[in-house]
Amino acid sequence: MNDAILEEQVYLDYKDKVYSYIRGKVSNDDVEDLLSSVFLKVYQNLDRFDSSKASLSTWIYTITHNEVCNYYRGKTNQGALVDIEAVLNITNNTEPFIEKLIREEEIEALANALEKLPERERDIIVLRFYHGYSPAEVGRLMKISYSNAKFLQHRAIGKLKKLMVD
Repeated sequence: MNDAILEEQVYLDYKDKVYSYIRGKVSNDDVEDLLSSVFLKVYQNLDRFDSSKASLSTWIYTITHNEVCNYYRGKTNQGALVDIEAVLNITNNTEPFIEKLIREEEIEALANALEKLPERERDIIVLRFYHGYSPAEVGRLMKISYSNAKFLQHRAIGKLKKLMVD
């Protein structure tokens, strides 16, 4: 497949999910810039993507997460104030600052734990909880039975819990 066609397909498949993730983390003024930065990194490193280590969606999610972290690191290192309204999520009035920081640390720990799961189990967790598919849909997408999808999901969650505790 032509590289340009592959890049375009990756962008079309993942831009909405990446955009939503970034929009939930940073102020609206910087979302488009970060979106561009994520896909620039994806395109620059697409030849280095190893499907035996992670699924494409997990790999893109990791790049997105790292870009958001770098964004805040850069703002802090430059002496600029972080957009307090975005960090505290005042406009949505959803959760206090400390709880949000704890949640973000938990998300990072979860992402690290997900990377340690076998690809099949990681894909089930991503499909089930990140993309919101039902167990039956996960089974159909992965070409396995419903009961096997449920079993693998249960086993993956058990491993994640153990990894998160360690």
